[in-house]
Amino acid sequence: MFTMTRKYLYLVFFSAICLFSLNLRAQKSEGGIPPSFNYPSLLRSASGAQYVNADLDVKRLIWEDSIAERNGAPLRLAIEVPVDIDMKKTGHWRILPDSTRIWQHTISLEKASGVIISYNDFYIPPGGKLFIYNEDGTSVLGAYTHETYPQGGRFATEPVYGDIFTLEYVASPISQEEPRIIIEGLGYMYKSSACPEGERCSPQINSSRQKCMLNVNCEEGNAWKRQKQGVVLFFVKLLEDDQGFPRQVWSACTGSLVNNTNRDGKPYILSATHCFVKKPVMDQLIVYFNHEFSECANENVMTQYKSLVGAIPRAEIPLSHGSDTYLYELKEEVPKVWNPYYNGWDRRNNPANTGSVIHHPNYDVKKISLYRDQLTSGTWEQKLGSITTKGAANGHWRVVYSKGVTEAGSSGSPIFNENGLIIGTLSGGQSVCSNMNLADMYGKFWFAWDQYNDNVESQLKPYLDPSNKGVDYLEGYDPNNPSGIEDEWEENTKELILFPVPATDDLSINADSIIRGIDIYDMQGRVVFSRSNYSGSTAAINISNFPYGTYMIKVKTDQKSITDKFIKK
Repeated sequence: MFTMTRKYLYLVFFSAICLFSLNLRAQKSEGGIPPSFNYPSLLRSASGAQYVNADLDVKRLIWEDSIAERNGAPLRLAIEVPVDIDMKKTGHWRILPDSTRIWQHTISLEKASGVIISYNDFYIPPGGKLFIYNEDGTSVLGAYTHETYPQGGRFATEPVYGDIFTLEYVASPISQEEPRIIIEGLGYMYKSSACPEGERCSPQINSSRQKCMLNVNCEEGNAWKRQKQGVVLFFVKLLEDDQGFPRQVWSACTGSLVNNTNRDGKPYILSATHCFVKKPVMDQLIVYFNHEFSECANENVMTQYKSLVGAIPRAEIPLSHGSDTYLYELKEEVPKVWNPYYNGWDRRNNPANTGSVIHHPNYDVKKISLYRDQLTSGTWEQKLGSITTKGAANGHWRVVYSKGVTEAGSSGSPIFNENGLIIGTLSGGQSVCSNMNLADMYGKFWFAWDQYNDNVESQLKPYLDPSNKGVDYLEGYDPNNPSGIEDEWEENTKELILFPVPATDDLSINADSIIRGIDIYDMQGRVVFSRSNYSGSTAAINISNFPYGTYMIKVKTDQKSITDKFIKK
C-alpha cells in the first residue's frame, strides 16, 4: 500500500516577509503608488475600519491540516470568510489636495497573516485604478486597471499581507462609467509567522528551506533553465473542504505550461486532479510565474513574480482507476515579456533513466529535485479507514530522488526525463529529507494521453495534439523563439556556433575568440566531458558514445563563458 506521509509546518505565504520596505507585486497590473501615499495622514479610510469576524479555531485548523495531508489532500493555505462588501454601499469618497478623487475602504480580519480577496464582480472602467495595501503601506497590490480584467465578473486578487488592509480606488478622469467592486469572500491565511512577536520578519526557515532542498537556480538546475520557465504555482478556491465542513478553502499546488502540436502558445497548464476535486472556482484561480530566487542561496527579498487569474477546465483523469492528471487553460495568454516556456512531453510508456522535478513545496519559491535511478511502474494505492483508493494498474511512475525531495504544495509538479520532457505529474508520496530512500508517485503522461476510456474528452490527446499529428513526443515551445525545434538549440548570439544540431557523432564548435576550455554536462548536471588545452577559436568533439539526450555545453574563451544546449541523436 502506498500511503502519503508528510510533515506539516506553519508557514506564511511565499516564505512571507513582514516587510522592511515597500513591495509592489504584479498581477497583470500597472504598478505605481496609491495617490494617498503622498499624504500620510490619509493612508487610512476616513470612515474607519470594517471589522470582519472570522470565528476560526486556528489550532484546530492546523490539526486538521496534519490529518488532511496524511490523507492526500492538497495543501490548504486559507479559509474563505463569506462577506458582502459592495463599493457602492460602503467606504468613503474624498478629494486629495492635488484634486485627485479617490474612494477608500479599510477592512480588518483580526490575526490573519494575509488575505486573499475574491470578488463576485470586478470591473474597472477605462482610466480608473484600484490599489490594495496593508496597514503600514509596506505591501501594495495594483494598480489594477481596465486592462487587468476588461470583461468584468468574478475575480480574485493575490494575498495582501497582514490583517488590516485598505482598498483605494482612483476615479477615472476620462470615463463617467462606474466601477463595480463587490467582494464575496476574504481568504483568511491562518498559518503563523516564524518571526518573533513585534519584530519585522526576514524569510522564515520552513520545511522547504531544509538542507536537502535545492533552489532551482543552484548549480543542479543549470541544465533545466528552459523547463523551469514553464513551472507555475497556483492557488485555487474550493467550494468544499476536504475535512467535510461546509466551508470554502484556498489550496496551493504546482503545475506546468505544456506545448501542443500546433505550437501556438495556447496557455494549457498540466497538474494533478486531486488539487481540484472539491468543486474548484476556476474563474478565481490565481497562477504565479517566475516565483524563484535569482541565485542559489535563500534571499531576504520578495521575488519578482507575476500572476494571472482565471482558467477553464479541460482534461480530467481521476486518481481512482486513473493517473490523477488535470489540464486547464488560462483565460489569458501569458505575456511574452514574462519569458514563459511551454514544456514538451513524451507520451510513450518508457521509464526515464535520469531526470528532474521542478516544484513549489509549501508554496515556496521554485525548487528542483533530481533522480538518477531508472523509474519503475507502479499502481497508486491508499487506504483511509475502510476506503481504499487505487489508481490505474501501473498508471504511475515511482521515483526515488538522488537530490532533494517534495512536500505538500508540490502536488501536480512535472517530472522530466533525461531529454527534458514531461512524463508525469506528482500525485504524492513519502519522500522526506530525513529519509531519501522513500519514494514519490507521478501519474503517467502516457496513461493520461489516451488510456483513460471513461471519457475521451478527459484525455490529454484532443488538446495537446489538436492537429492529430500522432507524434510520440514533442519538444518545448518558446514564444520568444518560435521558429521551431532546431532553433531551440542554435546559438543565442553570434558568439558561439554549434554544428550540426542535433548531432550524432561529432559536434563542431566555433567561437568568436580563442577557446580556453569546454565542459559538457548531462541533464543531471554531471560533467561528461572536460578539456582545457585549446589554442584556437574552433573545436570538434566526438560524442558518438554519449547516450541519446539533451546536453549543456559551456565554452570558456579569453573574454567570457558562453553556455548553450545541444541534442545528441
